[in-house]
Amino acid sequence: MERPMDGLDRKEKYYCRRDKKGIVYDRQAMLYVSRQLGHNRVSVIAGNYL
Repeated sequence: MERPMDGLDRKEKYYCRRDKKGIVYDRQAMLYVSRQLGHNRVSVIAGNYL
């Protein structure tokens, strides 16, 4: 289920860097996807899949 980004705390958001600067993702959703792919870290999703 999608969560509204404006209702999330700063700690619950993932801010992209470099060429994707300005794009913000839901950290909880990223962790869910990471676990489904067999990883357990947000950084793996951010570095390899986004």
